Amino acid sequence: MKTIILIIAAMLAIVCANAQTLVYYWNFNTGAPGTDLSWTQPIPATTGNGQIIFTFTESYSFTGTTINGVTGESNGGSFAPRGGLEMVNNGAHFTMNVPTTGYENIVLTYPTRRTSTGFTTQEIQYSTDGTNFVTKETVDISGYENNW
Repeated sequence: MKTIILIIAAMLAIVCANAQTLVYYWNFNTGAPGTDLSWTQPIPATTGNGQIIFTFTESYSFTGTTINGVTGESNGGSFAPRGGLEMVNNGAHFTMNVPTTGYENIVLTYPTRRTSTGFTTQEIQYSTDGTNFVTKETVDISGYENNW
């Protein structure tokens, strides 16, 4: 019985792993703005037809990112609000506009990390109508470690 359960669990893991499809993806390693210049919006998705819009006054790309999103992608840029001592972007947000019609069990993943002058939490919200937002999770990045 134990062997059968293990075989079924292994088969489900293979089916689940093969059933995931990358629908939307942003590669911030290419086309990043120059030093001290903000990203131009909207930022179109590299994969899929989504876009990112934001209310940040300063949205920079910080070089030296060592986390890749897809296999074979080169390291480099990022998309981030500047924190700084002035916290000019405190309370600002970005919105990913991505059509979800026909998809179920959608998973959002992204790498995030705090800097010495950056924010200590990030709040993830979603909306099914574009008006009413529900808080899904608050991500604690106060310890400077990489999080997903």
